[in-house]
Amino acid sequence: MSFVHQESATLTTNSSGESTGFVGPLNGLVHAIEYHWTDFSTGGSVVVKGEESSRPILTVNLTSTTQAIWFPRSVTHKIADGSTFGTEAQVPISGERVKFVVSSGGNAKTGSFRVLMA
Repeated sequence: MSFVHQESATLTTNSSGESTGFVGPLNGLVHAIEYHWTDFSTGGSVVVKGEESSRPILTVNLTSTTQAIWFPRSVTHKIADGSTFGTEAQVPISGERVKFVVSSGGNAKTGSFRVLMA
């Protein structure tokens, strides 16, 4: 049986509106990512990926001034030829930190993210 566990990171942007933060290291499947808005600019964006593998997890625009939750999934592929299968699977993370990169978040603005793993 697998239990959901969580890791959180609070990021504060620099004068260029950028910030980088990490959670982990983690092992398991990414179930969800929660965003808790404090005062990031709604014109900002965030890229979430594995720190070492650069495995893409999520890329979104921060268009809301409220809490948001995303359920990132990766595309599956056929064994025979590698073509897209049309279904989705949770993103695996194995022994690495999850990296959050915020851009255009505004000067000295804050927000937090929580990764839910299963």
